[in-house]
Amino acid sequence: MVIGSNGSQAGAAALAGAGFPVVGIASTIDNDLSGTDISIGVDTALNVALEAIDRIRHDNRFGTAR
Repeated sequence: MVIGSNGSQAGAAALAGAGFPVVGIASTIDNDLSGTDISIGVDTALNVALEAIDRIRHDNRFGTAR
């Protein structure tokens, strides 16, 4: 079982080509795997970034810094 992005999945494809049974699970914060709309990791990365932006905006509105 391979959980990962394009590099990991390319390695899994090479193993499968050599005859090893492989299961690939798309997981990337870059969302750079062809054939997938969204994968494990993308939603988390986007939400963390949006939360950070919201905190910065909130801090700037009140003139505070962390």
